[in-house]
Amino acid sequence: MAEIPRPEREEQEAYVLDEQDQQELETFKLQLEPVQQQITALEAQLERLFPRDISDHFHLGMVGRGGRASAKLNKKKLGAMDRSFEVTKKLEPLYRERTRLTALITDVTSGRRKQQREKQARLEQWRQEAEARVRLAVVGDYVLDSAFGLVKVVRKNRKSLTIETSSGYREPRPFELIKDVASKPAPAIQAMTGPRRGGE
Repeated sequence: MAEIPRPEREEQEAYVLDEQDQQELETFKLQLEPVQQQITALEAQLERLFPRDISDHFHLGMVGRGGRASAKLNKKKLGAMDRSFEVTKKLEPLYRERTRLTALITDVTSGRRKQQREKQARLEQWRQEAEARVRLAVVGDYVLDSAFGLVKVVRKNRKSLTIETSSGYREPRPFELIKDVASKPAPAIQAMTGPRRGGE
């Protein structure tokens, strides 16, 4: 007797929310609820602006025949169209917010949100470690400046490092503008950024 194929294990291996996931999921759902309520109310308002006796029979434009009844109907329809534009303008940002929150909820339940948090945590840890390395830099070290790239430290004080570029330009740079301490450059680069003639 042939073996009955077993179902895929995708459901069994579904992502399990951790405590922070659950907190974020609850927060996003609470934020989404009033947004959806506003959308529902405004969409209902749009429906009321176009009664069936008007929209079903005269949806292509104005009523063609003259007379007071037609004029009244045309005026009513124009007023409804103007109000519908106002309602639509209110709906647009609400639709965007609903899309944003729905995407966040999907990210949480799929595990992508946790991956983003972990990536951000790693970047923050690297930033803090790099900041500590920069503050421990000494004269002669090479650092990565946010504007000048690889430069050499020629002076240090409590709040900044004075750096020297390959062209010999020097400038005090606050610690926060230095990205990290660099490894020792190749001899060619070191020659270009080393002391210049004249005793410097």
